Amino acid sequence: MNRLIIALLTMSFLLAPAFAEAEKQCFRIINRTKSPLQLENKDGNRTYPEAPPYSLTNACCDPLYERLCFDKSDKSIKMKINALVGKPAQAFSGDTCRKLYIHSGSAILVARDTDGIHIKCKVVPPGEKIDVAADFDELDANHDGQLDPSEAAGMDMEAMRYSQADHNGDKIIDRREYDGYLQKVNIFRGVPF
Repeated sequence: MNRLIIALLTMSFLLAPAFAEAEKQCFRIINRTKSPLQLENKDGNRTYPEAPPYSLTNACCDPLYERLCFDKSDKSIKMKINALVGKPAQAFSGDTCRKLYIHSGSAILVARDTDGIHIKCKVVPPGEKIDVAADFDELDANHDGQLDPSEAAGMDMEAMRYSQADHNGDKIIDRREYDGYLQKVNIFRGVPF
């Protein structure tokens, strides 16, 4: 009888990591900025790995072992996201990035705000289609239907990529040129978007 109990306890100990691993819950960060992003839970002491610039990053935690992992009554997690800017790095957030309630399987779309320093965040629920490239209307700050170099610079579109998108060389990117440029970019091969 004692051997049976010891055998059962040993088996449950050996199987525990497999069950714990199955409990991991994740969300995705889509970083459209040129700054690394820092993710924190509601009390600020659980920092997830940084999300590199222009990247898709998975962030996971395990509710079995972490008290603040998807701990809300609706099984969401409260997060704050900061952009790390400058040397030494200073953390800048934005109004839409301070109190994010995220469910497992969701994504957070992070872009630079119009001031060029702060960020803006949008939670995309699980199963909803995610467009990882910046929307033309989002980039077009003065809403004139075209992107000039100052608008592109404020939204992290580097000069090299700006010239690649400007097919006719008039120093202005219209919606057709922008859409054509996006068709050539493949984020999953490591080309920035």
